[in-house]
Amino acid sequence: MSLSFPAPPVPAHMAHAHELVRRLGEPLLGGNHAELFADASAARAALVETLIGARDHINLDAALLDVGAPQDGLLHRLVALCRQGVRVQVLASNPRQEAELGPLRRAGATVRTLERPGGLSGWVAQRFQSMQRQLAVVDGRTAWCGPGSPSTGAGAQGPHLRVRGPIVQRVQRLFLDSWKTAEPRLPAPPPQHFPPIALAGRQRMGIATRAGSAQPAPAASCPLIGAVETARFSVFIALARRAPSRRLVQAIAGAAGRGVNVSVLLQHGGAPHAWPWRACCAELMRAGAWLYQADGSQPLPAHSTVDGVWSSVAIDGGSGWHSGDVIAAAQLLVLDAAFASELDDVCQAALAHALLLDAKSLAGPAPFQRWWGPVGPVRTPVADPALTSVGRAVEGPGLSP
Repeated sequence: MSLSFPAPPVPAHMAHAHELVRRLGEPLLGGNHAELFADASAARAALVETLIGARDHINLDAALLDVGAPQDGLLHRLVALCRQGVRVQVLASNPRQEAELGPLRRAGATVRTLERPGGLSGWVAQRFQSMQRQLAVVDGRTAWCGPGSPSTGAGAQGPHLRVRGPIVQRVQRLFLDSWKTAEPRLPAPPPQHFPPIALAGRQRMGIATRAGSAQPAPAASCPLIGAVETARFSVFIALARRAPSRRLVQAIAGAAGRGVNVSVLLQHGGAPHAWPWRACCAELMRAGAWLYQADGSQPLPAHSTVDGVWSSVAIDGGSGWHSGDVIAAAQLLVLDAAFASELDDVCQAALAHALLLDAKSLAGPAPFQRWWGPVGPVRTPVADPALTSVGRAVEGPGLSP
């Protein structure tokens, strides 16, 4: 007589690792370490420390320099580094940024402007880009990743990361791909851009680019959708101003429908997006997801945590209509419980200033867009002290069918 026993369930981190590799079409890189800076002043100080430590080269996006806030003298310090022989390449997002970097150019730095497409596609890219990318790579060994300041204002807010380890080479390639767009006749990068890199930690990481995957469509699915479909316990997603793609909405609704605790934080948006948002919100509420509306006091980068092990942080706001989807926004993906806990703290801080949406909030002409008279929530989620994920509650949300 033989006894058969059911196979033990695969641990959450292994299930997410397998799904992430399948979606990315390339292996994750281990041996990395990411430092998260949620406070703007701490992030700025760490950025200055990182850049002025360069000895060979600096590749960075102009949005990081924040020329309008020269109190730390970063621009002048970079000028001094150029004169000492450090090669500096700066990628501006528009001609105005490039014009402000005259002192760097005169000191020997190379400054290029990323050309936008003309016509309707160029207008859409400019009108609907929510964040300016903020990438920097120092000596090919340290990378800085930030969601960027909003295209309509200044200030480096939102979670920023300082990353060390093998993943830095992929961040370097991401920057150089953009640089090649601005300078098509760019020669091959020098070997110093890709030096041997020692292991810096135990975090496994990957990068989801604008294309969403290294695989051809239709296999090139969004890694965020894969994580939500694999979720077992909890999901937190912060979406930017545009309504998410239909595939992402279906994945979120499916996770909430099977009992996963789902919290979705929406960017404070404008009337043009009221109807798409209302349809998405209604479907997600019926499935049992918690929906929150940010108060608009600070930029909201697209970031996510799933099951306390899977995390993503936007490193490029993208220019597509669905910037909450990784398909339109490059993201740094991290499989590490400790990092997910840090990012979860950022999520909870954002929820503390958000409005909980309910069925009444979706009635009428999008009243949740009207901050002069918002509809107060009829119930408040009660945090379970035994659980660490955001959005936990003893009472489920939803709309009457």
